[in-house]
Amino acid sequence: MIFSPLQLSLGLGASAAIYGLGLVIYRLFFHPLRKYPGPKFAAATRWYEFYFDLMKGMGGQFAWEIDRMHEVYGPIVRINPDELHVRDPEWIDVLYAGNPTHRDKYPPFAAMTGNPEASFGTVEHNIHRKRKLATSPFFSKRSVGDAEPLLRKQAEKLCQTFKDSYTNDEVVKLHIRYLGFTTDSVSEFAFARSDGLQGNVDGLEDWAETLRMVGAVFPLLRQFPWMIKVALKLPLWVFQLVVPVLSRFLELHKEMKIQATAFLENEKIHPSPPAVKRTERPPTVFHGIYQSSLPIEEKSLNRLSQEGLVMIVAGSESTSRTLMLATYYLLTTPHAMKNLKKELLEAMPDPMSVPPVKVLESLPWLHAVIKETFRTSAVFTTRFPLTTPEILTYKDWVIPPHTPVSMTTRSTMHDPSLFPFPETFKPERWLNGALSKDGKDLTRYYVPFSRGTRICPGIELAYAELYMALAMIIRRFDLELYDTDYERDIKVVRDCFLGEAKPGSQGVKVRVTAVHC
Repeated sequence: MIFSPLQLSLGLGASAAIYGLGLVIYRLFFHPLRKYPGPKFAAATRWYEFYFDLMKGMGGQFAWEIDRMHEVYGPIVRINPDELHVRDPEWIDVLYAGNPTHRDKYPPFAAMTGNPEASFGTVEHNIHRKRKLATSPFFSKRSVGDAEPLLRKQAEKLCQTFKDSYTNDEVVKLHIRYLGFTTDSVSEFAFARSDGLQGNVDGLEDWAETLRMVGAVFPLLRQFPWMIKVALKLPLWVFQLVVPVLSRFLELHKEMKIQATAFLENEKIHPSPPAVKRTERPPTVFHGIYQSSLPIEEKSLNRLSQEGLVMIVAGSESTSRTLMLATYYLLTTPHAMKNLKKELLEAMPDPMSVPPVKVLESLPWLHAVIKETFRTSAVFTTRFPLTTPEILTYKDWVIPPHTPVSMTTRSTMHDPSLFPFPETFKPERWLNGALSKDGKDLTRYYVPFSRGTRICPGIELAYAELYMALAMIIRRFDLELYDTDYERDIKVVRDCFLGEAKPGSQGVKVRVTAVHC
């Protein structure tokens, strides 16, 4: 029998409709998560999440819809056909547990950055542990301490840009200037070279735009994580023409691959000596991986380039954002600025003599300001679903093995039962014992870098940059806000992996009103 095109079309359409209906029936009535609370539409189809992330308002809205679900359905919610989300700070140590607890990353979320061979994009727990171990000497507190001179050099360059702005009566775009500092710092720290962005305003503006566009594409990649894998196999011009927002992301991948290729070619000619001790910091992160005990297949071009890409992106944007917000909160909280300036005046009577980071970390107000900035801003707004081979339990709920379960660090650090008036910047929370009103240790719920086996490895570097840069800027300069509005430039209204303000925001801008160095 020969079917006409119309008959074939109708048959295919009917088959698709029957399949779709059967899938919805399975998800609602036979799926292992069928009894969990949540909207039936969200349980039936991923188009629910798609709508909130890509169609509603300015996009990136599903994180707030998850909050609404919890208000309606309780602390554990089925947010899509396959995933559960928990909003209960007491459970964070269960889901994000440390070794030897086995936690795999949920494959669709691991895939969305296009870096499956980097530690961040690794799905399987044991492979992730080995990869992370190979670079751990690089990010240890001792290693970061040894790198303080290079961080100080970059911080001095940052201060010079503030002095120049004062001399020339120019407005300072804090995010741009802090991004130059963090990018040059992580480049020199991880790759033994600096791009010199602090002295290249055009290059710095272009880098900031690249990162902005990378963030803008994340809601799309969260819905279609396969897209980046396909995109990396196609010519760049295709996406420059069709999806320019994605082309910037692909350019980053290709640029880091060029650097990794150059390293491997040099290794063929001038092999690096093996590290004497595992605790010694290698010259670059590429050396760290290449000199490690990992098998040869773990030292490939893709492995090196992907690890490098994650480090440069993650190590620059989030820290610069935190520095910008710390400065903003200090300028809008006069008593905190007054107390911090007094503390820094005593610790740094000569503004050009900067104490070691170890000393800066011991200053109560500086420590409290940095912690409260991390808590208030909670720059990571996205969720991080994990799976486990064993059964998990939440209260009376039994969670089947291999079920993706997520929490959101922002929800934990904004829980009003622990942090009253959670949107308010109040450094005093971290002074005098840091206890909640019912005596709980607040540090247990302080998770800006996540927790457990998947904790961010760059904590010590980020803290060192923050302590040094913030201390030097606040001690040496008086600042005032310029054309900066909380609702427009600060308030987080979109989840683009990091929380974003409204489209078109220029971030925090200031004028330098006095120089004390």
